[in-house]
Amino acid sequence: MSNSPSSPGLTSDLVARFTAARERFTTISGESSTNAATTPSGGTPGGAAGSSASLTSLLEGIDDRLIHLAHAERGDDAPPIDLYRTTPTEHGELVTATPEFVAYMRRKFPGYGVGVHGSLPAPCRQDPPVGGGEGKSRFKQHRAP
Repeated sequence: MSNSPSSPGLTSDLVARFTAARERFTTISGESSTNAATTPSGGTPGGAAGSSASLTSLLEGIDDRLIHLAHAERGDDAPPIDLYRTTPTEHGELVTATPEFVAYMRRKFPGYGVGVHGSLPAPCRQDPPVGGGEGKSRFKQHRAP
């Protein structure tokens, strides 16, 4: 995917994901502000929390932060951007971690992905009871005369 000339370092996929996320945020914010409770005087509780001015400033703050993150230097030990992949199967989507993410997690957390993965022993016949053969008990039943 090529980078757009106005935003070097951003792929068209990242820009599309950002745009979709911003539209979802705007839609959700618009719905929650229209359903907001009102005070007896007709205002919203907490002042201008539901006003369009505060929503605009919030969106601008998010834009500024995302632009900063897009152009910031990534360290050598930074986590990968792509964490997982989805593959459609006949039983639904299969979600798997990317090899880069697994390598990052193993680097950061020794022993990640290694260990016992919930195994049970196969069923088998039970051993005879300790102290005697089959059907014998350590205790005798007292019988009345």
